[in-house]
Amino acid sequence: MGLRTSTKFLLAVALVGGAFVVGELGRKRFIPRELSSPPPVVARTEDAPNRQLDLKFTEADEIRVGDLVIRLRTRTVNSSCGMTGERTTFTFVTVERARRTLLTLDDASTQDDCYGSTAKYVVTSLAPGKTHLVVAQETYRDAATLVAALDDTPRLIFKGGDFEVAEAGFSDLNKDGVAEIHAVSDRYRYFHHLSNMNSPSPAVIFQYDAASGAYRPANPRFPELLPDSAALERIKTASARNDFALPGMVFEIAIGYAYAGRAADGWAFFDQWFPGDAKEKAEARAALKKALDSDPVYRAVHFAAQK
Repeated sequence: MGLRTSTKFLLAVALVGGAFVVGELGRKRFIPRELSSPPPVVARTEDAPNRQLDLKFTEADEIRVGDLVIRLRTRTVNSSCGMTGERTTFTFVTVERARRTLLTLDDASTQDDCYGSTAKYVVTSLAPGKTHLVVAQETYRDAATLVAALDDTPRLIFKGGDFEVAEAGFSDLNKDGVAEIHAVSDRYRYFHHLSNMNSPSPAVIFQYDAASGAYRPANPRFPELLPDSAALERIKTASARNDFALPGMVFEIAIGYAYAGRAADGWAFFDQWFPGDAKEKAEARAALKKALDSDPVYRAVHFAAQK
């Protein structure tokens, strides 16, 4: 399933004084770390910066990786725009061996039949001794990242659309030699009457899970994503000024707590800081609970904690 967004953005994640800073082109966001109580300290084996992968994508028709062929493919559909009979082209990537398609990487929604999609790809290594294929696919309003492990039998190990996240970055955040995937959830854009600029954009970290053979949400392992005292001061200031951006800020932090496996803390924060009268708060709380109940990131974290 594609992502619903009308803007392209550039995602950058860095560790700054122990807290993640997530930036978007044209949108200033903060991902805070702690509120009233400090989160657990994350042990760092070294002070060297995290390994941010600088991926060099290509739109080459095909490249060879051993006996595999990575090929850029197209499909066409009838367009609902323009003149009758007009066709729209979607571009995607396949992994082939001996003229047989082993894997198709395509997450573009056919609902975008007015504009189609573009795709680019890169062969890289996200873990020692492993080869991976990363595909970035875009339509007018959608963005998707897909990752395949180029093993003897190539397999899909990450599909951003399954978690409703937009463009992804890759960094070895915990310095274990295996890159994590970092992104922001696109699920809450225009949530509860908010504008695009003020919509919550909670950060999501994915780690490779050997048991499932795929990348899975791992926010509980990164307490750096939880709010810090500076974030609380921003909330206090916005509340005192009755800032129109406050609802989105509160939503984002509450969702961040839920993603970290601390939903109870998120609801306590929400109840304390969400603006409005009792009726408005109750409506917003119900809307957020409904959204979280079907949020694929929250569900993955919640069900993992039950095991």
